Amino acid sequence: MKIWLLCLHVSLLLIFTACGVQQSSDEDSDYSSARNTGLEKSSTSDSTMTTEEGGTVTTQVRLTSMPLSAVTITPTSSDTGEGTVSPATLSFTNQNWNSYQTLTITGVDDNVTDGTQSYQIDFPVSTNDPKYSTLTISALSLSNKDDEVAGVVVGTISGNTSESGASATFTVKLNSQPEANVTLSVTSSNTDEGTVSPSSLEFTTSNWSTNQTITVTGVDDSSDPVVDGDISYSINLGNTVSSSTHYNDLQSGTVELKNTDSESPGVTLSSSSLTTAEDGTSASFTVKLDQKTTSDVTINLQSDDPGEGVPSPSSLTFTTSNYSSTQTITVAGVDDGFYDGDQSYTIALKTISGTGTAYDGFDPADVSVTNTDDESASGVSLAINGSSITVSETGSTDSFTLSLNTEPSANVALSISSSNTAEGTVSPSSLLFSRNNWNTAQTVTVTGVDDYYDNGNTSFTISVGSPVTSDSNYSALPTSTISATNTDNDTAGITIIASDNQTGEDGDNGTLLVLLDSRPFGDVVLSVTSDNISETTVSPDNLTFTTSNWNTSQTVTLTGVDDNITDSNQSFNITVAGSSHTTSNGETSYDNLTASVQVTNVDDD
Repeated sequence: MKIWLLCLHVSLLLIFTACGVQQSSDEDSDYSSARNTGLEKSSTSDSTMTTEEGGTVTTQVRLTSMPLSAVTITPTSSDTGEGTVSPATLSFTNQNWNSYQTLTITGVDDNVTDGTQSYQIDFPVSTNDPKYSTLTISALSLSNKDDEVAGVVVGTISGNTSESGASATFTVKLNSQPEANVTLSVTSSNTDEGTVSPSSLEFTTSNWSTNQTITVTGVDDSSDPVVDGDISYSINLGNTVSSSTHYNDLQSGTVELKNTDSESPGVTLSSSSLTTAEDGTSASFTVKLDQKTTSDVTINLQSDDPGEGVPSPSSLTFTTSNYSSTQTITVAGVDDGFYDGDQSYTIALKTISGTGTAYDGFDPADVSVTNTDDESASGVSLAINGSSITVSETGSTDSFTLSLNTEPSANVALSISSSNTAEGTVSPSSLLFSRNNWNTAQTVTVTGVDDYYDNGNTSFTISVGSPVTSDSNYSALPTSTISATNTDNDTAGITIIASDNQTGEDGDNGTLLVLLDSRPFGDVVLSVTSDNISETTVSPDNLTFTTSNWNTSQTVTLTGVDDNITDSNQSFNITVAGSSHTTSNGETSYDNLTASVQVTNVDDD
């Protein structure tokens, strides 16, 4: 019964509350004292950091107990330059007090390089509820991540300076707004090559993004002109100086450029052409530098044909003191000992290198020289030892030798060939004579070739071709010939090989093999006949030999004939013969030639 009455009391209390029935002041006081008033915050973000790119942090809030009257909370950012909060107010009643309401805090971009900044969200309370009106809610601590990067932006140099006064420019600005003024120095690494203006730059919170121009002006060394080439140097931007922590002591950078030289390297020669002679006559010329050098310069000299002339000395050295003083080169003619006419050659002044000066890479002019020959054109010929050659088809050899009668001015190549390689071949097929071996005899061997024709001794020639050489005297010589004979070792004939020269009246057969002794000039048709066809017959009765199968044996089959007479064994001849005009091209070697072999037919009666 007590439990039922208690439940009824609670039910009536809820009904009165829903209908707006007010509790007595004593009851309100008791309820107010019992409440655990406060604001519960539940973060829904993984971080408490907003960003200047607009990154947000969200949190959910609600009251920890039912208020006696509406509670209004006004979330407030301690630094709206770093972060803002939305919505501007939160309202809690005795109906929604325990429902979460979402706050969104958004980072603000201040365009200043100030690093990550801390701020907070405060929660002022406005209510008639005496306990909530005096409630102090702890702030939400946050930080806003900076998106500006401190740095110095250096533009591209417009070009290079020159000793003639040409200038170059580039620009400088800051990468982001500083918190305080920023200064940096501008200096040249070599004021003898280029100067800068201005020598320092200052950026403020207002002009930080405005390009400031640096002008670099080339400097001439005209007070003491020196050909020093294009000199590299740099414009150095000093580290920044600022009371702004982020912009203090930043490295600014370096700009590289060159100062173009107004002086050009040059070499003056007293003469560009000379004449020497093989009898020892020499000639000379002088050399000097046109411009002062920064260190020693050496010019090497070289003849492109030391066999005609050589320079002395082979090198010249110029210093910063004697660069304008002439130095003499003497060119002496060289006797080459052979007739080559007047020869042109060059004394080359080699490209200058390895001096470490602007003269490196400079190629002075060369000097053309003519060396007068002191030999005559007589005597330019081949020495051939051997006027005729005899070889044979057995493979025998014969030889002759070749040499030059005078020294050539260049290598001489001779080609050796046979007019009929079916009769004779030569080895080697070419000879080379140089200025070292020109008078050394070289041997050419001729070898006879067997052609297998019965054509008698055959004549042919060995040709020594016109010399191939840049020596115009030897290249003008005509082709030379040497007569040669190849002795024949072939005789037309018919060979019969009696592999089985016996037949029998009982049907036993015999076999003959027939081939020619020499290659015919065309097809050869031979007749095959038996002297006694009553005893033995032949098959086939004619044979044809060509230039290809002449030495391949052809078979003749002998067949015994049974005469039914007791006449004992009978012997007779099988004849192979050629008739008049045996060959198709009129060659007569095999005309009327014959060969015979004896055959026996064995009697069976």
